[in-house]
Amino acid sequence: MLQSLQRLSARVGRRRLAALCCVVIIIVWSLHKTTEKNTVDISRSNSIATRKAREVKTVLVWRHPWGSLTEGVQDGSQVDNCYFTYDRNAIHDASAVIFHYTSLDEESMPWKHYRDSEQFFVYFSLESPSNLRNVERVSLSNFDNGFINWTMTYRLDSDVYYPYLDLFQNILFNAQERLDRVLPMKNEVALWVVSNCGTSTAAKARMKLVEELVEAGLPVHRYGRCFNNKMEIDGFSPERRDTYKFYLAFESSYHCKDFITEKFWDNAIAATQVPVVWGPTKKDLEKVAPARSFIHAEDFESPKALVDYLLHLHNNEAEYRKYFDWLRKPDCRTKQLFENYKNAREVALCNKLNFDARPKIIPSISEFIYATEFDECLH
Repeated sequence: MLQSLQRLSARVGRRRLAALCCVVIIIVWSLHKTTEKNTVDISRSNSIATRKAREVKTVLVWRHPWGSLTEGVQDGSQVDNCYFTYDRNAIHDASAVIFHYTSLDEESMPWKHYRDSEQFFVYFSLESPSNLRNVERVSLSNFDNGFINWTMTYRLDSDVYYPYLDLFQNILFNAQERLDRVLPMKNEVALWVVSNCGTSTAAKARMKLVEELVEAGLPVHRYGRCFNNKMEIDGFSPERRDTYKFYLAFESSYHCKDFITEKFWDNAIAATQVPVVWGPTKKDLEKVAPARSFIHAEDFESPKALVDYLLHLHNNEAEYRKYFDWLRKPDCRTKQLFENYKNAREVALCNKLNFDARPKIIPSISEFIYATEFDECLH
């Protein structure tokens, strides 16, 4: 009897064990199928998102800046998967529409043309607020009342960063070779090219400052419309320009947020000259320029002190060359800065359309341009 009970108990135990195994198998199989389904769903979702991002995106530029056919991005140009056109018939297919600050000069508002809720209207300007308000006397009211979705300017807080530095300029390429060739040629002190002699308060102030620098003993060669010799400087060969050690990167606007133009980038940095800067704040420059790549005029208590320092560098080659250490041996920050510039401008706009096209409405462009500026910029 005892043996019979033991055999019965064993059979029951085996059945329970078998049943438990079946339950475990079913649970594992269910979990596997659920995970497989989720993986497929995620993969499908990622694939759709990637495919959508890679579709050709039309970017309509509503009007050439100032109505000039020579200004603005080239018609028909393509950046990655974004196609730029001035053909207004493309507005129905456009992912974004760019409006230069002069684009609505011939339009009557409210907007009477086509607009899709999924399109992004982009405000574009490279002009300083002081120039817009005090020189050109531009009204930005047409861009207010939620007309614009994104901003594209030189300011770092823009939705699309559009610096004056041309993204096709690879300043770090062959830098050592360029320095070895150019630095021995430098025997002139300073160069300044200017054509705006006094249309703004800041333009008048910089003219006065340069006069004070000359009076303090700075040998600076001055060219441009302000000195009636623009054609002469236009005829300079690259080798002739390479003979100058410093370039006076003096802006026509004073302390306008992030306003750093071609005077700094093209005329000085890209030309292998040390920029002597007046206009932008030093804090703004330090955010976007390589360390110890420039001399800021406001670091000196007087024009004479600045002249003395520049002449000291002119007469001490080793000290002067230290201003190119960032170029000779760029650190990680400098490399990243220029990598960021490569991904700015139209590249940044295209990337945003592909991967960061979040809905946004800007209530007032006038407020963005003027209300957030330094007081000294607007006067």
